[in-house]
Amino acid sequence: ANELNEQIDQELRLFLTAIDEYQTLSAELNGYCKSGCFDIARARKAMSCEGRTVSQLQYPAAFTARVGVDLDTDLESAMTVKDLTRAEEAKKDEEDDSTSKSVDPIKWFGVLVPQHLRNSQRTFSRGLEAAVGAANAYHKIKRHYDHYSSLMEKKRSQNE
Repeated sequence: ANELNEQIDQELRLFLTAIDEYQTLSAELNGYCKSGCFDIARARKAMSCEGRTVSQLQYPAAFTARVGVDLDTDLESAMTVKDLTRAEEAKKDEEDDSTSKSVDPIKWFGVLVPQHLRNSQRTFSRGLEAAVGAANAYHKIKRHYDHYSSLMEKKRSQNE
């Protein structure tokens, strides 16, 4: 019974640690989203003075993703961020020499873009990593809660 109580306490500690991690990552994600949106607004203002715009009209209708999210079967980290441009370039190198290279999306808005636009791109990339981390933390919360519930049920059945 004492060993079961220690397991319950340990699982509850892990559960609360996962909740703390989730809240921290969610707050980071919120901050990244706010900062990225403010940087885009600043870039729009800076570019509008020059007669240029930052809008969806600047980028092509068909483009490929530069990053993706991989779903792992490992219980500790269910998702990871994956750089798709490196895999794509390696694939193109294996095939015949292709002239189409992966273009940095920031170049869709011109060669000399405001620093705020670059900052926005960097901030949203960090936000994606925080979102994946928050999703992994949520997965941990669920797993620890389920294990805690099963231990509590086991304890109740022993007490009866």
